[in-house]
Amino acid sequence: MKINNTKYKLNKDNYFEEMTKKTQILFKNSGFEDMRHYLGWQNRRSGTYKKTTPYSINEKGNIFEHYEPKHFGYLSGNLDLDSRLIVITMSNPGWLEKNNEDMFITWYGDIYNKGVFEKRWRNHVYWADYTNKQMESAAELVGMLSKKFEITPNCIGHNTKVDGIEYFDGIAYRSNYFSERTDLSPAWDNEKFKNKIDFITEEK
Repeated sequence: MKINNTKYKLNKDNYFEEMTKKTQILFKNSGFEDMRHYLGWQNRRSGTYKKTTPYSINEKGNIFEHYEPKHFGYLSGNLDLDSRLIVITMSNPGWLEKNNEDMFITWYGDIYNKGVFEKRWRNHVYWADYTNKQMESAAELVGMLSKKFEITPNCIGHNTKVDGIEYFDGIAYRSNYFSERTDLSPAWDNEKFKNKIDFITEEK
């Protein structure tokens, strides 16, 4: 597994430097096909934007470390909770709309012409696919992080809201926290990913 910790590096103004015990690895979407979210992190609030994550995985499966995972970014609004999370951002635009010409459009207005998953969920029907390379890299990264930070490699096998999720020790999704969030979407094969995590952690 290769981790690029130089290309999309963030400075100290973009995260909290406090170091605390980590109990959960959390996945979320970027909202874009590419690494555009990184540029947003850099440019907002005159370079002091802290709603960031230590890792991103693009559609080719490349893993980028923006800062060391012992630090943390602002996510839930509860800094005590955020400090216990290692958050991984998946490059994925999420839900899509179909226009009158049967073309798929992202939430930011771009034409999307890649794989589409269809399922009605949380007021949307069409979803941008995640790639197999993304899933492979995500599983490898989780394997490494769970061992290094002594996080239980127990993965929630669905993307619906879970009461008390903030106390869960393991791997979760932002959609497990918030009923209005759609990441990770139904295009993510939760059961397949759970099986990959089990296999990798059993090997180690």
